[in-house]
Amino acid sequence: MCYGERINRTPCYTVVSLTIYLLLSGVLSVDICRKDTSTEELTSALHQGALPVGGFQAGNFSKDTKATKLSTCILSCCNQDNCDAVFFFHNPKIDSVTCYLIQCNKTYSGSCDPGPKDAATNKTYFVNVRDVVYSQGGSTPAQREGSCNILSKKSGCEEHEECRLKATISSYHTECVCIKGYKFDEDQKICVQEKKTNKICDPSKSECGDHEECYVPSNLSPHLGICVCNKGYEKNDKGVCTSVIPTSSPVHNHHKFKVRHCEYGLHRQCDHHQECYIPKHSHSRTGICRCEKGYQFDSDNKCVSIVTTTESNVESYKSNHCEYGLRNQCDANEECFIPETSHSRTGICVCNHGYERNENYTCVDVSFGLGDLDITASKRNKSTNSPTTTTTTAPTTTIKVIPLTVSAGKDKVIQLPINEVTLNAYVISKDEEEKKFDYEWSITSMPDGGEIGTMVGKNTDTLKLSKLIEGLYTFTIHVRGPHQSGEAFVNVTVLKAARQNTPPVAVIKPMNQEVKLPNSAILDGSDSKDDDKIVKYHWEEKSGPLQGQQLQDDTAMLTLKDLAPGVYMFELTVTDSDGASNSTVANVTVIKETDYPPKANAGSDVIIHLPQNSVILNGNLSTDDKGISEYEWIKAADDKLTADMTGVRTEFLHLSNLQEGDYTFTLKVTDAAKQTSSAEVHVFVKPDVNHPPKADAGGTKTIYLPLDGIVLDASNSTDDKGITQYNWEQIPGVGGSKLDIKDPKAAVTKATGEVKVGKYIFVLTVKDVEGTSSVINHVVNVMEHPNSKPVANAGEDQILMLPIDIVKLDGSKSSDDKGIVKYSWTRDPTSLAAGDPLNGSDHKAVLQLVNMVSGRYTFKLTVLDAEGLSSSDSASVLIRDDPHQEDMIELDIDTDIRQFTEKDK
Repeated sequence: MCYGERINRTPCYTVVSLTIYLLLSGVLSVDICRKDTSTEELTSALHQGALPVGGFQAGNFSKDTKATKLSTCILSCCNQDNCDAVFFFHNPKIDSVTCYLIQCNKTYSGSCDPGPKDAATNKTYFVNVRDVVYSQGGSTPAQREGSCNILSKKSGCEEHEECRLKATISSYHTECVCIKGYKFDEDQKICVQEKKTNKICDPSKSECGDHEECYVPSNLSPHLGICVCNKGYEKNDKGVCTSVIPTSSPVHNHHKFKVRHCEYGLHRQCDHHQECYIPKHSHSRTGICRCEKGYQFDSDNKCVSIVTTTESNVESYKSNHCEYGLRNQCDANEECFIPETSHSRTGICVCNHGYERNENYTCVDVSFGLGDLDITASKRNKSTNSPTTTTTTAPTTTIKVIPLTVSAGKDKVIQLPINEVTLNAYVISKDEEEKKFDYEWSITSMPDGGEIGTMVGKNTDTLKLSKLIEGLYTFTIHVRGPHQSGEAFVNVTVLKAARQNTPPVAVIKPMNQEVKLPNSAILDGSDSKDDDKIVKYHWEEKSGPLQGQQLQDDTAMLTLKDLAPGVYMFELTVTDSDGASNSTVANVTVIKETDYPPKANAGSDVIIHLPQNSVILNGNLSTDDKGISEYEWIKAADDKLTADMTGVRTEFLHLSNLQEGDYTFTLKVTDAAKQTSSAEVHVFVKPDVNHPPKADAGGTKTIYLPLDGIVLDASNSTDDKGITQYNWEQIPGVGGSKLDIKDPKAAVTKATGEVKVGKYIFVLTVKDVEGTSSVINHVVNVMEHPNSKPVANAGEDQILMLPIDIVKLDGSKSSDDKGIVKYSWTRDPTSLAAGDPLNGSDHKAVLQLVNMVSGRYTFKLTVLDAEGLSSSDSASVLIRDDPHQEDMIELDIDTDIRQFTEKDK
């Protein structure tokens, strides 16, 4: 408690100052699952782009597949008492999120503290959900309350310690804790450097140390991994990856060692006195060959004994490795032996019972050799104090092994949660004499999984199996007796546990909603849950305003439309695949919509001049939120003028036979709710006013010779009452020749005569019925048309096949504005010279050739117009030999061709 004085070297601070410091420093650790958690506490607990200091050793990671947001991930952690922190990862490339709930490792001090931020992990969020109290026996020194000053450089802590503040809901206190990378030693009572843990890394970057690689566990994000040693290296006490090959031996220092790879568990992968070594963090069966313990590499890369002896040069035998349960792993008369304390299926090959390894490292039968009989006799003679004992050693003789008929019983089938079964082996023999046999059970195949089961009684006739998992197991029983041997197989099938049905849970979203007409509503029942599958949805209206029919549906989502105002209750019943059902209800309040009155719009006032005496009034700009149902046009009662009215009940009012004066009309509109609105419009009918005509002769234009005359057109002239008279005249002496206007009083006429190059001016005069006139000049420029160069076209390239009588090249598509007067066909210098033109066609539009042979021909067409302008184009002809030429025969018929008919062929 703070009383404004110093107690035990700890200065006194107010709660406000401590809180401000903690928020700024980020060391405040509280339970953010509390309802009264402040924004500052949430901000302090959230660390974007940070990873826990302990990495994958920070604690037990469990994936929450239902959490799709950071908020739901934190809420899931709050609902579990053993959850201390969350790690949330978003992968934008595939738009997926992953939520990990972390139960922090209490023996690893600071393991759940946020580490430094990295741009490579800016899509991750690490959140301290609860305060973690680390055990004192792990890596945290004993708490020394009030023993340090958190705001002073001289905090009062020991070496490798720092002052930290412990915050609870009701109080604060300080304590000295080990800094990062150190743990508290209970015996020495000091902070000592802890063994380095695997560093977290990004597989796409080079973030690991020497002789390390970034390994990505299969159950975590592909963007995060841990640094592990390369093959042939392992971490020493300082956490540095060093070679597993000895480097301190004198022999090794004088030559370069050559690494040899091996496949762990296979025979003869390495040389003599070598073993196949797999690094601890490797996830492969491929390793390297290294010397056995007590041996080292010499200059020839061979393993020799470290201690030099001269007593024996006999080469020692090294047992081969084997995979327990697989066949043909060991040599003849050998079996795969696994020590009882081993947790691996990999063992070593040893001799079977009754066999020993000879000087050639081969297992031979020593149980029934004649030599044993002599040795037994020798021992018996010695025990009777015989004065002389002779031992005769006879050659070893192996007795023939008789096969046994062995049965392991019928295949077993069990279903989880039962995970135990007993297998019994029987020897089927005609010999009634009971004999003793040796039994050995082995597993041939098993399902994949971390827990594969246990075996009791491997060397008896009864094998008890427990802790079995789902899948197929295959066991082999080997039975041996005196001069006898046999085996049998049996399968054990473990079925998955029968599912215990959990009733479904009906869920409606939203449970309550308001709908304003004419909008529709949707009730969503697709979030209803079941442990297996929901097979049926049923909606039923339980209560609501009286309507023509009650609403029902059998889909996951219910659409509500055309509802009457009022309060409705709808019930959803869901049924799962086992027939179990569950129901829930939702309330829908339908509010009547507001109906606004219409707004009449009769349009703008209209002014017309006689003799126009008709007009249309437009009321379609009137509006209503629900639509207008009735229109009515009314003429003012005090209006003494007469008019014919058509369409008085429609949007458009047609008025005709109007008189000179002012009219007033009223438009009245009515909506579906019988609400009305009115608007007025005025029509002003003015006396007739004459406007002068407007002459239009077409303006100035340019035309080209040759011409037989000039067309004069005044049809575009206008007048409000109509044009009654036209008159055309040519102004003489301006240019060009004098032309004769055929009908000068017509709106459209023609000036004929000798039209020459020059400028022609015509005067147009038009008059209306009242004699009002309009005059305008029409200018025509006559010019000589310029000559254009002709365009030669020799036709498309051709590919022909012999025999062929005539070849044609068509240049008739050549063109000229004034006509082509000359055609000329010539051969290209590279063209074949064969072929003759017919009838002088080399100077015509179409070139015709005969007597052609196979090859390529190129012809150039040149055309000239009347003014000597020319143009050229080329075309090629490729003639190929007849493919059937070699198959043709020539027949000489001795008859007069004039007497040879078609039927004689």
